[in-house]
Amino acid sequence: MNFKPTLQKNFLLLFLMQSFLLPVAANATEPMAWRIRDIASAPVDVVQLRDKRDRVIHSMATKQLLLVYSAMVAIQEAAEINAELFVVEGKAPNAFATIGKDEQNVIGFTFGMLELIGMDVDAAAGIIGHELAHLKLEHVKERKEAIENSSRTTFTAASSKYTRDNERESDYLGAIWAVEAGYDPAGAVRVHEKLYKISKRQVGFSGSHPSSIERLTILKSLVRRLTK
Repeated sequence: MNFKPTLQKNFLLLFLMQSFLLPVAANATEPMAWRIRDIASAPVDVVQLRDKRDRVIHSMATKQLLLVYSAMVAIQEAAEINAELFVVEGKAPNAFATIGKDEQNVIGFTFGMLELIGMDVDAAAGIIGHELAHLKLEHVKERKEAIENSSRTTFTAASSKYTRDNERESDYLGAIWAVEAGYDPAGAVRVHEKLYKISKRQVGFSGSHPSSIERLTILKSLVRRLTK
């Protein structure tokens, strides 16, 4: 089954980069996005995502998308906040939370992030919980005004970064919600371990967020407390 991009204009771009992140080039083109709840229910094993010229740009297993969407539903219930979940064009393993022009809460996973987590549903739950926390704690709204006042339409990690405190708060609350929803909070640790390995090879990795070592240490401590 083939899917063409959706939400292009509403999505462009209140892009708030990325708490689980590697940097994005300053001249990156505006990405295409597909609503995960639409493609997760497709009656096929593999979906083909197409661009506006009807060219296949990526293929994805519906089984993985169904797991991710199921985690989204469960974490939303624990967090008592709703958002639309999208897969977004991009090879780098990124995830983000933002608010669309219609004031809709949005969470996005790039192709690269979905490839990174694979079928690890606990890792997906950790990411979703973290991003929902940015929305719940209104970190996104704090950044939205700065972005809307900017003349640019695409943003680097440096121009749209959360504070270190924002990241720590979202790590903490997201892990708690993961446990409340029945997931293993160690999934977030596994994501950061993989991102840390990549960051050591990535020139220009953003230092504006808590270091991977710091986040891993804090997350591991939190997981121990939550799973006693």
